Amino acid sequence: MKKQYNSCYYSKIILCLLTVIGHSARLFTKQGIIYLGDSSIIEKIFLIIYGFHMPCFFFIAGLIYYKCYHENQKYRNSYSFVKNKAKRLLVPYYVI
Repeated sequence: MKKQYNSCYYSKIILCLLTVIGHSARLFTKQGIIYLGDSSIIEKIFLIIYGFHMPCFFFIAGLIYYKCYHENQKYRNSYSFVKNKAKRLLVPYYVI
């Protein structure tokens, strides 16, 4: 793991944990399976986490893309980027 990406990876780990907490908190809201009565604190936690975790994932993905594509010149052009991603993501999808 390169040193320059450590903060991005740690941020993704924290966001994944918050996603698990958010999904778990949904169980205890009015729409969930287990309703504990008026659980306004749990509903606030649910709303706060769902308010920012997906935009943060998109931001981090864009940041890593920018670093790979523009600064490190990992891909020569957009065609090689799309070809590489298709090979890595679509081939296993159809094989499995």
